[in-house]
Amino acid sequence: MYARIIGTGSYLPERVVHNADLAKIMDTSDEWIRERTGIERRHYAAEGQTTVDLGEQAARQAADDLASLGRRAFIVTGRQSAVQSGALDSVLEVLREKGISWQIHPRIGENPSLEMVLEGAQALNASECDFVIGIGGGSPIDAAKAIALASANDLAESELY
Repeated sequence: MYARIIGTGSYLPERVVHNADLAKIMDTSDEWIRERTGIERRHYAAEGQTTVDLGEQAARQAADDLASLGRRAFIVTGRQSAVQSGALDSVLEVLREKGISWQIHPRIGENPSLEMVLEGAQALNASECDFVIGIGGGSPIDAAKAIALASANDLAESELY
């Protein structure tokens, strides 16, 4: 068994604002912005469009990759944010559409400890899941990667961090 990152989902809002657009309404220029930031354009969410909406679109774009990984997902989340934000519901909807079952591991706190990762790896090994999905901010995403790594490899604790 091994662990690898095979894909990610992303989505950019449709509205694009170029530096030249900003120069029309501000005392700035494309050159000034590029020299200082490297930014050429930015994508703005539509009014009422939330990060959960963007996440749902990202999950939909990743759906075909998910279906090719297997029939059961191990979902790593924080303790509350994935549920409260609606992000978990968005991912579950996509999994349902693809006929993929899941097990949720909602036990990741801020700055996940090695114990959290090892507990997650044990749960993953017992779950008969085919792949791992991380939902949330940095802590659940980093923990999901470490859980997959720890589950797939016989590593000493010191090799996980």
